[in-house]
Amino acid sequence: MKKQIPTILGLGFLVVGLIVGVIFLGTGPGVFAPRASAETTPSKIKLTNVTDAGFTVSFYTAGATPGFIKYGTDLNTIKSQTGDDRDQLSGTIGEYKLHHITVRGLKPDTSYYYVLGTGSNASFDNNGAPFTVKTAARGGAPSAAKTSYGNVLTETGSPANGVIVYATLPGVGEMSSLVKSSGSWAIPLSNARKDDGTGYAVINDTDSLTLFVQGTSPSLTSTLVIPVSDSQPVQDITLGQDGVVSANSDVQEPDPQDNLLVDNNQNTVSPFTDETFQNNDLNSGFEENNLVLDQGLSQGQDLGNDSLGGLDQIESTEYVEPYINTVIDLSNETDSQVVTTQSPTITGVASPGAKVMIEVNSDTKIEQELTADADGNFILDIEALKETLEPGEHTATYTYTDPATGEEITKTIAFTVDPTADSAVGGVSETTPFGSGNPYSIEDATTSAEATDSAEATISANLATRSAIPATDSAIPVSGSVGTTMALVLGGIFFIMAGGWSYYLATQIDINEL
Repeated sequence: MKKQIPTILGLGFLVVGLIVGVIFLGTGPGVFAPRASAETTPSKIKLTNVTDAGFTVSFYTAGATPGFIKYGTDLNTIKSQTGDDRDQLSGTIGEYKLHHITVRGLKPDTSYYYVLGTGSNASFDNNGAPFTVKTAARGGAPSAAKTSYGNVLTETGSPANGVIVYATLPGVGEMSSLVKSSGSWAIPLSNARKDDGTGYAVINDTDSLTLFVQGTSPSLTSTLVIPVSDSQPVQDITLGQDGVVSANSDVQEPDPQDNLLVDNNQNTVSPFTDETFQNNDLNSGFEENNLVLDQGLSQGQDLGNDSLGGLDQIESTEYVEPYINTVIDLSNETDSQVVTTQSPTITGVASPGAKVMIEVNSDTKIEQELTADADGNFILDIEALKETLEPGEHTATYTYTDPATGEEITKTIAFTVDPTADSAVGGVSETTPFGSGNPYSIEDATTSAEATDSAEATISANLATRSAIPATDSAIPVSGSVGTTMALVLGGIFFIMAGGWSYYLATQIDINEL
């Protein structure tokens, strides 16, 4: 008679083997676990853009590799994961040397633990313990709307795609922005927090702003020190060149005795150190580029004339119909665009059918993904989102991938929200044109900032689930996928049949044993 191993005993061997294998892989020498190498080990680690709803971590790896962050509020369950900012935009996983990873949708005034990841899930902590960060407290009023933006170029004059711009101000948490493929970058200063995370930072035009640019090579850097008033926009920065700019002056070579690259404790940018796991102090901010609108302040302005006896003001004898502009045209790259509403409509043109990511840098950061229609047109209605932009200067950046060439295209337009512009174009007009620079004081921004306080977290938390109202039927997002649905159905049928077959074999074995 042929000897057979009873079914129960066989199952017992399988269960025991499974348990032993899991324990061996979890606590053993890691033979089958992904291993870190010098090429994929993070260094030059910096913490920036800490707000009440998120933070950014940037780091460098010697070799190009995917990068990600795992984070959580419980030290023992760090499971949530997010990838590089470029991967979040494209929906694919890319390999980079310089990584810029932003975590969004977090709770205010909350401590989070996180570890860095590269390659095939290899993780890195802070000398045996997770890195820690505490989000900023919610409340208070931000500074008047200001956005620092500009372009970074290589020594050959081409866009410095993939480098990072870091911005520091005295008493303000550090901010950063990833440079786009067009070479453009933007950092909304209205999002700046105090370096201790207790509230919004107060930023004045005369404050000294230090910009430190880290290239994709550790030794390739630039430093620029300018007044905040000269940062909208910042003159083009060339990698490898440093300078100091005073108000209304050209770039000057830095004094050899002026240590521009000093420690963060002195409220200026410091170059990356060679320490692999450097945990920085609490910092803050957020990111983007260069945009535009139809000029709405051309009528009824600048009526003063020195030839008329030096009068400061002249009354207009003819009534001029107020010009009310509510549309921002991203394809209209003029010197300036002004809208007279705090909930404008943003329009633009991309490749037909392309997915377009739009980012509006305001007190409340707005990010939306749209699909261009058959003619390439797309529309973002801020009013439909029930959001408002505070008065002052803003930028809007849109990014899409050209389906024909696969090239990522990014453009940034600057515009101004001026609710009083429609009443300033008729009647009495001052000799000095209104609307240049930022005419709004910090107190002017208080009301609108408080009104959007609760909306700030809503946008960040619901970023992945919201979509703007498209312009045409062809631009309406289509949910579901026939191919995916059929694959799931066939997969379900396969598993049902496999389960039935397994059950049949099990019953036959039991019958034979009897």
